[in-house]
Amino acid sequence: MSLRSRDAIACAAVWVPYALLVRKFWFVTEDAFISLRYSRHWAEGHGLVFNLGEKPPVEGYLRDPLISQDDFRRTFESMAT
Repeated sequence: MSLRSRDAIACAAVWVPYALLVRKFWFVTEDAFISLRYSRHWAEGHGLVFNLGEKPPVEGYLRDPLISQDDFRRTFESMAT
């Protein structure tokens, strides 16, 4: 088997399962959506709230590292523009 054939097989072994998973789970899961919504509001300066202006605020975030990471990314994106 040539090196080129072996590379093609290795590439297919990685990308075919990935493509099948993307096709099956193409949507953002609800938990990720919830965390990203909290993160967006936090990055915009509204605090860790799900709905803006809701009294008392609903605090239902579960993934502090995800929220912090997304806020960090949004901060640097806003600085770049």
